[in-house]
Formats: sequence, C-alpha cells, structure tokens
Amino acid sequence: MEDISLKNIQSRSEFLKTPEGKKLFGSSNALDWFERVNRKLLVEAGVLIKVRGGWYRIRPAYDAKVIEIARQLARKQVNL
Repeated sequence: MEDISLKNIQSRSEFLKTPEGKKLFGSSNALDWFERVNRKLLVEAGVLIKVRGGWYRIRPAYDAKVIEIARQLARKQVNL
C-alpha cells in the first residue's frame, strides 16, 4: 500500500510548480477546468480533498487518477 501522509498533500499552486503539473496542465486555468469537469471522479477516488475551504491533491494517487481519466477520454474519442 502506498504511503499516505500529510507530506503527500499539495495545494494547487504547489502542484503547478512540479514538473508534472507544469507539463500536463501548464496553467492554473487548465488545472481548474480539468478538476471542475472531473471533480466527482477525483473526490470519489479520494485523491482530491477539501481542507479549510481549499482543494488539495494527494499524490501520487492523484497522478494515477488523472492518467486513468485521460485514458478513458482517449478511448471515448476513438470509440473503443
């Protein structure tokens, strides 16, 4: 089982400063849009949490869920 602890939690700005956040989303607007569209899936998976009014990502589980969502979108796009 993966290590789940407070050290794995990142705010939006912290995530966007990481190489992964920069590479995939590039901007806070892109990340906000992705999370708004997929919020239910991310929350149900337990990788997006809300603390004191702010949304936080639990990594690396968040990364895996983003990849899973992107795979599902790609499959839909090519009718698989």
